[in-house]
Amino acid sequence: MASAEVEELRPLEESFDSHEEAELHVTSSSRSLRSAAPAALAALLLVSLAAAASLRHAGSPLTLQTGSEFMQKSIGPTNESDVLPFHKWLIAWHVTPGKLTDEIYKAYSQHPQFLKDDAALTNLVRWQIAHDCPKQELSTEMQTQASFLTIDNVQAAADCQKACTENSGNCGAWTWGAAEGVTGLSHRCFMKRLQWGEQPQRSTNHQVISGLPCNPDAHGIWWADNKSQLFQLPSPAAPKVAPTPPPVPCHNGDESKCVNEGCCAPVRFADNATCKSGFKPARVSGTCQGNGAKTYNDGKFLCCPHPSNPKPSHTSLFCVALFLAYSSEQELLVNSFNRKASLFQCDHHAVYSSQVLELTPGLVSRRISSSMKAEVGGQWVTVLNLGIFLALYRQLIIDGDYLNFDWTVKVDPDTVWFPQRLRSSLVKYSWGVGGDGIYLNNCPDGLHGPIEVFSKAAFRALGLKTSTCNAKLNGPRCIEHCEGVWNQLEICNGDCIDWWGEDLWVDQCLMRFSDARRALAKDLLQEAHCHPPGWMKTDWESCKYKEIVAFHPFKDVGGFNKCLDNALADEHNASVRE
Repeated sequence: MASAEVEELRPLEESFDSHEEAELHVTSSSRSLRSAAPAALAALLLVSLAAAASLRHAGSPLTLQTGSEFMQKSIGPTNESDVLPFHKWLIAWHVTPGKLTDEIYKAYSQHPQFLKDDAALTNLVRWQIAHDCPKQELSTEMQTQASFLTIDNVQAAADCQKACTENSGNCGAWTWGAAEGVTGLSHRCFMKRLQWGEQPQRSTNHQVISGLPCNPDAHGIWWADNKSQLFQLPSPAAPKVAPTPPPVPCHNGDESKCVNEGCCAPVRFADNATCKSGFKPARVSGTCQGNGAKTYNDGKFLCCPHPSNPKPSHTSLFCVALFLAYSSEQELLVNSFNRKASLFQCDHHAVYSSQVLELTPGLVSRRISSSMKAEVGGQWVTVLNLGIFLALYRQLIIDGDYLNFDWTVKVDPDTVWFPQRLRSSLVKYSWGVGGDGIYLNNCPDGLHGPIEVFSKAAFRALGLKTSTCNAKLNGPRCIEHCEGVWNQLEICNGDCIDWWGEDLWVDQCLMRFSDARRALAKDLLQEAHCHPPGWMKTDWESCKYKEIVAFHPFKDVGGFNKCLDNALADEHNASVRE
């Protein structure tokens, strides 16, 4: 265990550098939140709402609550008529305006619309799963001999696919106008009729999305009808035992052949033969002699693998990304796919979403049972994405790919990272892959979500422990004298789904309620909220640090590619210097 650093979780409020930037003061009739927990408040308010919204989700019951009045009220109104005007909201909630006041009010005021959007999208995704909807093909136009019907004001390609399915007697294919601001195309659903024996012809058109109808007959599906069901994951299968490799034939007498083909030959005049890792010599005749030095006096020997070798490297990678359908995250994934970068350099990869999309030929997403809608709020005013990632983990367990690889890596699409650098780093953690495995903490303040690395056994342990962790970490919801809820990580204030993000919950779950080992990997992630060292603090975004595995965030293709190119150039220059 000396080869890797195992550490304890530090309070998350220490993960922000400039506490004086927080200017929003939220008070109750009893005392101010700032006086109750100044460090926690600073962390709470410094979280980037803009970054949170751009991740995947908009929305907003922000649980900025302390004292009896705050805890007894619900910040998220369910009806638009219940939304207070800004000036009345300030008074009712005892808010002194500051930098984030407008963002928080926006979140509060949009909650009724969020509820409507989430309900509509949930119904759509459930319908798609029940009807086995095939992939939606981006940048593809379906051409047939005859059209059937055109519908205006269709909000998404999935809605067009559903409309085609509901007219499946006449609609054999569909095309939806994805480009914005194009007269006669944008948000229009073009249903195509197929003649007897006809197959739709595909052509490239970057302004549309197309596909085939779903199965008109529905079947039963799994869907979480309440929060607790999200934690009831399928029992993960036992890890597969690697088959014993076939015996490697020995080479008789030809020392150069043994060396060149990776076997080993005895080193004469040495007490022990020196072999390449994983191999040993095997003498077939002659005796050892000579002043304690073992020699092969007649030169007859075999070069064979050591019985317990070749040793596995424990560095094979299964890499996963979850993305928001129809968003800029698609562009980042397609860019990485085309450049053979990021997760597309792993031994195996998969991308997941609420929609089955062919992003580009050869890259099709898998569906999770979630609308992927989430709100901003909780202890740190971050995206409350725990429920979404539990749906992802459910699907990963069902699909089972992770069982074939040593490590599972979950990455965000806007993370620039280098699998080969990770592989080199993972060698030193091979001591922890047994039992409940090992996972890597990527930041001194606790696990951050842009890149999460689990050994096979650790990911299985997470699947086995979710129900236990839900029971242990959910706490009573405080309604008065609640100043202390802001600066502790023992339990959630109510349901964790409404209090913590996925990264914090997973970290607490594995660290406290499993036997998985937790190792601090200081070279795994660099981002502003992860305390770049002084010599890197001003230019970590240049990505010119070959010892760092991942950099985050780069939310547009231009910035992503600049980081990627800088990092690759730095690697090249370093290799030339060496």
